[in-house]
Amino acid sequence: MCGDDYLQKTTFDSYLYKRVVPGNPLDDLKLASNTIGSLVMASMLKREMAKLAS
Repeated sequence: MCGDDYLQKTTFDSYLYKRVVPGNPLDDLKLASNTIGSLVMASMLKREMAKLAS
């Protein structure tokens, strides 16, 4: 996630201008879906690791 150019630019601009910079709604949706996908993958990996540890 931290390698996402959109996230880096939005974060930097918000920090630079000391206010929340409005984003592109389509890119915001893409970022949200990537975040949810990462959480799902982490959950699946956790379950697989638990199976291996048993």
